[in-house]
Amino acid sequence: MLADYVENYNCPSSFKIRHLTGKKISERGHKVTYAYPSNNSRRTTIVDETDNFRTISTPGVFPKSLRTGGFSVLDIVRKSRLVLSENFDIIHVTCGHRPAQLIPSLLGKYLKESVIVDEWWEWYGRGGFAGIRKGVIGKLISCYDVLFELPAKSLYDGVISITSVLKKRLRNNSHVIVLHGGSETGHLIDYNIHSSRETLNLSDDLFIIGMSNLGEDDYEDNRLLFDAFSRLEKDYDNIRLFVTGEKKYLLKFIETVPYRDKIIYKGWLDFDDYNRYLSACNIFVLPFRNIPRNSGRWPNKIGDYLCLNRPVISNPTGDLRVLFEKYNIGFICEETVDAFYQLLRKMLCEEIDLSKHHADSRFLATEELD
Repeated sequence: MLADYVENYNCPSSFKIRHLTGKKISERGHKVTYAYPSNNSRRTTIVDETDNFRTISTPGVFPKSLRTGGFSVLDIVRKSRLVLSENFDIIHVTCGHRPAQLIPSLLGKYLKESVIVDEWWEWYGRGGFAGIRKGVIGKLISCYDVLFELPAKSLYDGVISITSVLKKRLRNNSHVIVLHGGSETGHLIDYNIHSSRETLNLSDDLFIIGMSNLGEDDYEDNRLLFDAFSRLEKDYDNIRLFVTGEKKYLLKFIETVPYRDKIIYKGWLDFDDYNRYLSACNIFVLPFRNIPRNSGRWPNKIGDYLCLNRPVISNPTGDLRVLFEKYNIGFICEETVDAFYQLLRKMLCEEIDLSKHHADSRFLATEELD
């Protein structure tokens, strides 16, 4: 069942967020249809979940980077037919400058009088993701993003931006609202460290640093902590690094470092185990260099960290700077290896009382980001 697939968190977070948001809107009395790109190239799957909510997967035969990125011709045709065959009050898309979202949205706006809304999660064009894409396909996508990312936003009736930095990129942004990524307060349980470690057979004497959802695209950010950890582990035998994320990337990383025996990596974890392992950590680290792409992003993982009421170490980048200045949720440090090393060393030497540096975490998670 698709509902079980979502509710049990056995799906990508982007799919889950949109699926649950669509269900919530349908509970208010609106009819909602959620269309998403599928790996299935042969057929279209329609799942009617309630009278007011359904999910449609649109097939694709192009390479994954084009299909899921919004360039599949079949995706464009399928969504356009759907828009033209029915009357939607609102068409809500993500990555709205890409053809598979933009063309059906404009058809709905001008031919069916739908209100069209774009959800803006990433800095795609010049200065952002366009600068790090590789390969021929990646470069072509970058050129498209540079040309169309910003102009397309003016065509939508509303834009939901994940950060204020993205909003400010538009000269005319009166139709843009900022809505940061949320937190899983209804699902993540704030287990205490002792009970979590007892369950997982981990010693209470360990100092565990937690980092979740790590990926190759963020390696230069992650490296700040990795290099600091390589210095710390030589002097502190009780230090450990717990990581989750892309399997191929993490296995390659673990194989190349001499301190692999001090890394806790358990592969894919179901949600309950993920909750337990994060709860076993003393502190969470979120390296986030102050570069244009990062300043336009919102790292959703910080919502998980705040739910579990542990201090977070990060960098003064974009809207995160404002968050750390306003709330007592952890520590901001310079984006250097030495800055991370010195701060963590003080914690290991007990020069810093961690219990005094997360007083606002649960409030922020439950009241501001829920």
